[in-house]
Amino acid sequence: MAKIEEAMKKTFGAEGGYSDNPDDPGGPTKFGVTEKNAREIGYTGDMKDFPFDLAVKVYMKFWNKAWDYLKSQKVANELFDTKINAWNVGDMIGQAAINSLNLKGSLFPNMAVDGVAGLKTVNCMNILTDRGDEEILLKVMNGLQRGWYIACAAGDEAKGMYLKMLKQTSCPGNEKAETFMRGWIRHRT
Repeated sequence: MAKIEEAMKKTFGAEGGYSDNPDDPGGPTKFGVTEKNAREIGYTGDMKDFPFDLAVKVYMKFWNKAWDYLKSQKVANELFDTKINAWNVGDMIGQAAINSLNLKGSLFPNMAVDGVAGLKTVNCMNILTDRGDEEILLKVMNGLQRGWYIACAAGDEAKGMYLKMLKQTSCPGNEKAETFMRGWIRHRT
C-alpha cells in the first residue's frame, strides 16, 4: 500500500527551497508551501526561515487517507505531487485519466470528475494497476498535467476550457476513442 513519506520525498525534491517569484500567485514559498498555507498552521515568521518539519505538517493535510490503499506507490506519488502543485485539479486529472482508460465502461463505470479523488478513484486506479496499466495510467496523468500547465500559461479562458474537457471524460459518447487509448499512449507519446 502507498506511503505518504515516499510521496513527500518526490515532491520535496521537485519543490526545492525558498522562492519569491513575483509571477507566482502563491507569493513567497518554501519547500512548495505557500505563505497562506504556512499561516494557516500558525507559522508567523519569514518564509525564508520556514522549517522543514512544518512543511511536512502542511503536506500531511493534502494527503487523502484513501490514497493509503493505492497499490502503486508510483501512482500515489504522482497523484500527491499533482495535488500539491495543482490543488484539486490534480484530483480531476486522476479521475479523467481513469475515465479515459476504462475500456468503454467494461472495467468500471465512468466517475464524476469532481476534484475529490477518494476511495472510488483509488479502487479504479487499483483495477488498472492490477491489469498491468500502471505505466499507461501514469503517462495519461502526466499528459493531462502538461495540458493543465499549458492552459495556465494561456490564461483563465483556457483554464476554464481545460477543466470542462476533464469533466467531459465522465459523459457518455466518449467511449469509442477509448478503444485506441492504450495504443495511442504506448506508441504516440
